[in-house]
Amino acid sequence: PAPEAAAPAAPQVAPPAASVHEKTDDLSVNLPAGLAGQYPSVTRFTPPKGWQADGAITEFDGKEALAAEGDWVFGNVAGAAAGQRFTVYRGASAQELDADQKARYLQVIGIIEAKTHMGKLRWRFVVIKSGDSVQVGDLLKRN
Repeated sequence: PAPEAAAPAAPQVAPPAASVHEKTDDLSVNLPAGLAGQYPSVTRFTPPKGWQADGAITEFDGKEALAAEGDWVFGNVAGAAAGQRFTVYRGASAQELDADQKARYLQVIGIIEAKTHMGKLRWRFVVIKSGDSVQVGDLLKRN
């Protein structure tokens, strides 16, 4: 019997157009024929002037070095309430093709939810959604 012909490669789908303040990963656009591409798991953008974080991740609940969906983390944030959600951001550096090499860049890492107030600014959060691992030092901004 003759060998079966390989199935035709799936058409490449371009990632959604980036807004003025966000940029997708340049390396995921051009792939050899037949290889499936994927969207970047995190979005990188330049925050608006005056953007300030509301808090930060300070530690993990356990022996983890990083956290993902369903894991518990601790962070410091003022004026939070149980059930309130926060977007997790991480600082990123400029990429070679960026016009402004000195701009501040952030990556959207995921969403966490405040669960337990531990006193003063300290809260215990659960990671609701993450495109990358949540790490100590990641920034928090109210949704």
